Amino acid sequence: MRIRMLVTAVIAVVWIGSVYTLQRRHTDRSFLEQGGRVDVTNGTFVLREDYLGIYLNETKIGHSEFRLTEAGESTAKTAGGKVYLFQSQSTMRIDALGIPFNLKTVSEGAVDENLALRDFSFHFVASGQSISCVGKVEGNVLTVTTKSEGASHSKEYPLQGRIFSPDIVHLVVAREGIEVGKQMTVPIYDPLTTSLDRVDVLVKEQTEMEWEGENHTVYHIRLSYKGFQEDAWIDADGVVFREQSSVAGIGFLCKRETEEQAREIPVASGPGPDLISASRISVDYVIEDPRNVVEMRIAVTGCTPEDLFPDLERQILESDRGAKELVVVVRKPDYDALIGRFDSPEIAYSGSEGYRECLEPDPFVQSNDSRIVQKAKEITMNAGSRWNAVKQLTTWLHESLRKEIRVTIPSAVEVLESRKGDCNEHSTLFAALARSLGIPTKICAGIVYQDGAFYYHAWNEVLLGNDNPVWLPIDSTFGQAEVDATHVKLNEGALDKQVELIKLIGKMQVKILEAR
Repeated sequence: MRIRMLVTAVIAVVWIGSVYTLQRRHTDRSFLEQGGRVDVTNGTFVLREDYLGIYLNETKIGHSEFRLTEAGESTAKTAGGKVYLFQSQSTMRIDALGIPFNLKTVSEGAVDENLALRDFSFHFVASGQSISCVGKVEGNVLTVTTKSEGASHSKEYPLQGRIFSPDIVHLVVAREGIEVGKQMTVPIYDPLTTSLDRVDVLVKEQTEMEWEGENHTVYHIRLSYKGFQEDAWIDADGVVFREQSSVAGIGFLCKRETEEQAREIPVASGPGPDLISASRISVDYVIEDPRNVVEMRIAVTGCTPEDLFPDLERQILESDRGAKELVVVVRKPDYDALIGRFDSPEIAYSGSEGYRECLEPDPFVQSNDSRIVQKAKEITMNAGSRWNAVKQLTTWLHESLRKEIRVTIPSAVEVLESRKGDCNEHSTLFAALARSLGIPTKICAGIVYQDGAFYYHAWNEVLLGNDNPVWLPIDSTFGQAEVDATHVKLNEGALDKQVELIKLIGKMQVKILEAR
């Protein structure tokens, strides 16, 4: 059986995020008003209408639209100044293992005269999944509520200053003034990863670019987001003419088009570039029975020692940290000894407060939802110990979820309802079920050996013991309560951490030195 690994969600979310995050314009008020027009259908003062075609290796896969309008006088009076309203959406089709997936994002909101965010709403639709969130800034706090399959999660984010919508990044850059060599940081809230973050900007050069038969003076800028880099060409007013980046040898391109050109999507003559195939890490070494490997030595290039999550137990950096090839030894934990030492009849953790984050719900790990709580209790009603509860959850997930490629933002309640998914869905639902029982649980991301290569993958770790406890990995996608040594951990945490893997995809290379 071939499973879809983590990479599709990572690339899709990050690159959708780059289309969504890195595509907008400038808001000097006088300039906007000079370039605006009145929409005769409703009398709205339209300041911007922009259209971009989205391409994958020169094959058109979608488009994005953006509209900026000025709010009415009553809104401005209440706000004590001008208010601008933005609307944006992007649609695209991507392929994973030859299967096409349609994705759509829609966002709208309000910003003030300085482009600082006032409020927003965001919707993501893909693979039959719909996720939405709304946010509002009041004083120095951003409150965001995320909804999925009837579950709602609210969180307050303390702010150190102004925060911006990802839709307005290019406008902010232009408003600050574009000069060659200039660097700036734009703080944003990213609804795709439900996190406060930042986009780092470097203005590299001034050049010329042709569009619709005319030459335009533009600036080549480089934008960096979670290790993902994009090059964009914008003019002094923030109008985007081109954006491009590359992941795992696949070229991503957005280019300015007319409304008619952008909305015209040619009929596909065949599958487009495949994200999973492109991210595959080929190796010459064949492991006949990877699920029973107890120790593996690998030589890795294209990453740092910190990327390899070295510890003193399971994943050990054997080479010097400055070596050209980093040699790592991965060992399967001694489950029998550790379970015998740390397992307890009480399922819920009762130790220190240090593991609170691994017990709490988040927007997509809704461990406090009644459906999650009820199902976890049902599955483990005869467990008798924490480790037995972990094994029962692992088995139930492996047997109950149909293994299906999906391009989603994994949401535990949605997976519980749909009963289908791949490693992302398995690990997200496992985390929610286990946390609902009081078991500290992490979501881990990395690579795993399967079918002659390494693929990006996600699994979990659970905490056994209350005093000086120990983390043990489990993989419900493979049905492994005892994880083999071909799992190489590169990351842990929620989606905002997992997307950092994007910096390794297409760069990290692995050579198996030994596996037994």
